[in-house]
Amino acid sequence: MFNDNRRERRSLEVLNDVVFALFFRELKTRFGPYRLGLAWAFLEPMSFVLILSAIRSIARTGSFLGGELHTIPFPIFFLLGYVPYQLFSKMLSQSAQAIKANQGLFNYRQVRPIDAIMARALLEILIIGSVILLFMAAFRWFGFLVTIDSVLQFVTVFLLLALFSVGIGLVVCVGQLRFPELGKIVPIITRPLFFISGVFFSLNDIPEKYHYLLTWNPLLHAIELIRNACYTSFGAKSVSMQFLAFLALVTCFFGLALYRLDWKRMVAT
Repeated sequence: MFNDNRRERRSLEVLNDVVFALFFRELKTRFGPYRLGLAWAFLEPMSFVLILSAIRSIARTGSFLGGELHTIPFPIFFLLGYVPYQLFSKMLSQSAQAIKANQGLFNYRQVRPIDAIMARALLEILIIGSVILLFMAAFRWFGFLVTIDSVLQFVTVFLLLALFSVGIGLVVCVGQLRFPELGKIVPIITRPLFFISGVFFSLNDIPEKYHYLLTWNPLLHAIELIRNACYTSFGAKSVSMQFLAFLALVTCFFGLALYRLDWKRMVAT
């Protein structure tokens, strides 16, 4: 008698295989056609950080890439502001577009919309994490004072920011099914965040009596906390890890609840 030794795979095993298959598909789709490949992910933040640091350094000290802001060298200060903001921006846009980009794959029973979102989120975390660590290593090699005084706080804030970004992206992704105009409205709303999230400045530059006008913004909390994790002498004020963690959990819960209600509509659309 023929014995079929094949066993039915568990749900977690299927999820793991699907997410990693989609992860490598996203990696090839996004960077495969370009000669420089993954290098494009490093060129954009590098040009921004170097140009802005040079302008600020020359204006303040008269030297190229010299000087510091609140004990942090200019290039590191802008790096630790721009790259976390880029993590939010990229994860929001990629999560919001994940369903439309992978619509044809949902004909396969094993592939669910959440798998596509998870694959894109994982890719962005790895890319942005690699960018920030590689740049910090490069600046250290060039003689800048680069430290991570609290690795645990650095990793925790980075992951909380990623969780918050995925939660917002999931809300937008599901919301677009019922309100297609949402995809055009969200960029208009989020674009000003680039200027008020601490990419160019620190809360230490602003009198404490005005902090309440900016501390509603979770991105500002994340950026200030990441800078403080690298340089404890930075002395982040009026920001809270608990506030960031609370918003990350709330947005993810709300996003997953909406997904639970409408995931069949995503597949059928």
